[in-house]
Amino acid sequence: MNQLWNLKPLTPYRGPLPGTGRKKPNPQPKPDQLSTQDYQVALAIYNDTVADRLPHAVELNDKRREGIKRLMGQLARKDLQGFRAYVEAFVTHAPPFYFGGQ
Repeated sequence: MNQLWNLKPLTPYRGPLPGTGRKKPNPQPKPDQLSTQDYQVALAIYNDTVADRLPHAVELNDKRREGIKRLMGQLARKDLQGFRAYVEAFVTHAPPFYFGGQ
């Protein structure tokens, strides 16, 4: 019987880069460090990507900020490029049900 499911996944290496003594840079901002402009850009990314398939988000309110922050915290890439990739993947691969189809 294969015991692979009992193995723990490796954690990301956060120590110095081998042979350099320097830490690896972390260019991705944490979702809790997003600026107001980042939220506006995320809203624009969403509206541009969904085009006419879903209603546009017109106003940036606290509920939408919290939703963007929560979603970006779960993405592999926690920045606006990761957010764009997620929305594009959703629009491309989601079943028609999400867009009012059957």
